[in-house]
Amino acid sequence: MDKAGYRPVELLELLVIGEFCPDPLIVALDSVWRSRWLVVPYLYRYGSRRHLRLVEIEGNWGDDWCFAAVRK
Repeated sequence: MDKAGYRPVELLELLVIGEFCPDPLIVALDSVWRSRWLVVPYLYRYGSRRHLRLVEIEGNWGDDWCFAAVRK
């Protein structure tokens, strides 16, 4: 990603992208928080609404997860 000139999005960028992107699950890998585990924010779609949650960074990423990136 770095060699291609991109970087992972942060939380604020994730929220903006979520307004326009139809993908069901979008992750912001550049906003890591430590609670009991390392977690990252993600948006998911439920019906016509978007919801923000946290997921463990070492989770089981399925084919339906999208990792958002922007140009540097």
